[in-house]
Amino acid sequence: MHVRVGNELSEIGKILEELKKSSENVGAITIFVGVVRRESRGRNVNKLIYEAHKDLAEKFLGEIASYVKNKYGLIDVILEHKIGELSVGEETMIVGIASKHRAEGISALEETIERIKMGVPIWKKEVAEEGEFWIKDEYPSRLQILIDGKEARIENKEKIFSSLINLLGETLRTSPEKIRIRISITTYD
Repeated sequence: MHVRVGNELSEIGKILEELKKSSENVGAITIFVGVVRRESRGRNVNKLIYEAHKDLAEKFLGEIASYVKNKYGLIDVILEHKIGELSVGEETMIVGIASKHRAEGISALEETIERIKMGVPIWKKEVAEEGEFWIKDEYPSRLQILIDGKEARIENKEKIFSSLINLLGETLRTSPEKIRIRISITTYD
C-alpha cells in the first residue's frame, strides 16, 4: 500500500505491476485515472492548479486506503494525487485497487474516489477563459439512483430514502442525517 501527493504520478504500468506483485491471490485490478478535461461547469478550462497540505493530505489518503482495504477485504491499495499546474489531458489522480474479485474492487474504487474528493485537503482552481475559480466539490445528494450510469429522475427521492432507512433499521447504527445512499442499477440485454 502506498499513498503520495506530489508533482508527479507514477506510470500506470508500474502501478499495475506493483498491484499484481502484492499477492498471488490478486484476481482483479481496478484503476481509476483522473484527467483534466476541457469543459467544466459550462466553462472552457485552460488548466487546473492543485494545491495541498501535503503531509496532511497524505495522512488522509493513508486513512482512506486503510479503511477501504479493511472494509472490502482488499489485497492492496495505491493512491496518488498530483499538485501544481496541470494542462488539459494531463493525469491528476490515480487510484489502484488489487482485490480477489472484481465486485469488491469496483465498489472500493468508487467509495475511495468519493472519500478523496470530499475529505482530503487538496484544493483545485480552474483557470478558464472567464477567469479563475476555486472549485469546492459538493456532497452528493442524500440519495442518488443511477440506471445504466445515468442519474434517474425520481420525483420523491426522500420517500425512497425513508423507506430504505426503515428497511435497514438498526444495521446502520448511525444517524439518518449522516447517511448518503447510492443505488446503481445496470441492465443487460
